[in-house]
Amino acid sequence: MKTGITASKGHGKTQIFTQYLAAYFTNRGWNVRYEPVTYSTSRPVRADLEVYKPDGPRIFIECKLGDANNYVPLSAFTQVAQIAQSGPTVLYTNMKVPETLEKLFTDALIPVIVGPFKWDETAFASGLRKGMTINPHLAPLVDKA
Repeated sequence: MKTGITASKGHGKTQIFTQYLAAYFTNRGWNVRYEPVTYSTSRPVRADLEVYKPDGPRIFIECKLGDANNYVPLSAFTQVAQIAQSGPTVLYTNMKVPETLEKLFTDALIPVIVGPFKWDETAFASGLRKGMTINPHLAPLVDKA
């Protein structure tokens, strides 16, 4: 079920960026769900986007956008790790990621795509290809990209 290209909630800039992500995947035949609620062992947690095939994989995408001179907060790891309990997850950010935090993500098989705040399809596709080396479950995304 495609939900369209209009997000229901979210912070303005992240919401607009998420719409570009949704269009990227729907143009490649993926179904898109905005703000899917997943359940970790402790509580429900919400991702920005879920892309899926009815008879295939589902992959969650979380965006952390802000001042490119700032660092991604440690709380981002907690949230994304909880989302990842429900399936392969990707974090997209335009902020700096300290090496120790990036290692935590990598050890948890969560690729971090660092790219520009402004939508750049080529940079995102390149990040997905790199992410596949961290988590091979992302291969269906790369194959359709």
